Amino acid sequence: MEQKPSYYSILTADVRYHDKLSPFDKLLYSDITALTNKKGYCNASNKYFSKVFNKSIRAISRSISTLSDNSLITATLIRDENNEIVERKIYLNQTVSIGVEQNVYTPIAKNDDTPIAKNVQYNNTSNINTTSKNIKSNSINTITKKKSSYYQIILESWNTFAKSNGLSEIRQLTTKRINGIKSRQKENGFNIQEIFDCIKDSPFLLGTNGNNWKADFDWVFCSPNNWLKIVEGKYKGEKKQEPQDNLQSIFEELTGGN
Repeated sequence: MEQKPSYYSILTADVRYHDKLSPFDKLLYSDITALTNKKGYCNASNKYFSKVFNKSIRAISRSISTLSDNSLITATLIRDENNEIVERKIYLNQTVSIGVEQNVYTPIAKNDDTPIAKNVQYNNTSNINTTSKNIKSNSINTITKKKSSYYQIILESWNTFAKSNGLSEIRQLTTKRINGIKSRQKENGFNIQEIFDCIKDSPFLLGTNGNNWKADFDWVFCSPNNWLKIVEGKYKGEKKQEPQDNLQSIFEELTGGN
């Protein structure tokens, strides 16, 4: 079921003035902030955004990828037992809030004759009550997307992917793993979903290599160059057994000869 947006959307300064985002990228990000308000994530499909903004699905997909490539959002795909995509969850990669200064007072002009129609209804999921008892001095609305929960999203994304592809799941995020995620996020072009797709298309990384070695979380996230080799196609191949000598040389490169 598609989400309906909240009354407000948010466009923070770092997004507004981002020189790598188009005006539509920024508008789409703003709408995603509204859709994440209720559950902490947005599960709207590209088809939904296409209908709302009168854009092609391809244009929506391109903007979603741009936001992800610039580390503003994280998109996680949920698959069923047949590995079919059943849902996409989009998370914001930062805490976003609308603040209200405590003593700000902006009255309606005395002669401003613009009454609100009694029966007007808005297409939103939350009602705004402006009585003083309901307005908090520190904020009206806060999307609670903290760094700690972002790392948890990475853990859950990896475990979902690993379980469906026969790879090792992880139980906790150690300091080494968190530092690895931080470092990878700073590297240009790092895209988790792209990495997952490339691993899935690599029999070698999934264990078809003569040594039963498989890619794991630490190898992907904690080493500086492995993810780049993955997306550049170094381990891409047909689903068939490679010659033993070639497999052995690749295995030794991956494991450092150990």
